[in-house]
Amino acid sequence: MVFELDAFLNIKGLDLNGGTVIGTSAQFSFDALPPGLTFGFSSSLSSDLSNLALTYTLSNSTTAKIFPEVTFFSFLDGDIADFDIREIFETLTPQELLEISLNDFAEASGILGSGASDSDPDSWEIDEPEFLFGDIFNNLLLGALDNSNAIPISFPEDASLALGFNLGDLNPFETATIDVFLSESGNSIGNFFLTQRDLNPNSFTSITMSGQSSVKQNPIPPIPEPPTWLLLTAGLAALKLSWQLKMDSTNPTL
Repeated sequence: MVFELDAFLNIKGLDLNGGTVIGTSAQFSFDALPPGLTFGFSSSLSSDLSNLALTYTLSNSTTAKIFPEVTFFSFLDGDIADFDIREIFETLTPQELLEISLNDFAEASGILGSGASDSDPDSWEIDEPEFLFGDIFNNLLLGALDNSNAIPISFPEDASLALGFNLGDLNPFETATIDVFLSESGNSIGNFFLTQRDLNPNSFTSITMSGQSSVKQNPIPPIPEPPTWLLLTAGLAALKLSWQLKMDSTNPTL
């Protein structure tokens, strides 16, 4: 059960949220991106409905502007519930709903990336989604996850997950691609992932969050060749001029 799935973007030196909240990061569901930065998104769900692949692209469409030290963040606030979701509205009491939200825990596994030179996530955070005590949302807006787990198995609570990808400077005609992979089958991409589980021993569901990023140079569009009619017109004009000069040379004016 997903309560929130969002993305954030931080660019050094730019206030992307208008100063109305803490930090300078843009929250994709609320804030516009700066001029010259083109955004794309696509998603794909596996046939067994257990894997969701999200692909984000950020392209520098300017000819001279550099977007410095770009960092992309993916945020997931989900709860594990092994029952028909309709029961939430039909049979569960407020206390039962609260208990479902407060008995999750999570863990981090693998090796983090080391900056824009590789494809793996460079930062992460597991925390309560700031309804009670967490600071994960503030950290996303500030553009700096704290690489810590506030919801281990010894302290089950309402859990949320975040991954950060350092993309470096995004130069003109470059495109950054970020793939975020969410799985209920334990699948992941790359060398680092977060896993959320339910403390209930009868629950066998888990949520795995992983991702990879890359930055590539777009092909620079070639200078278009003049259309055929323009070449023909220019050729006829040159021919006329040549003929006129020839006539003038054979018939000089006294």
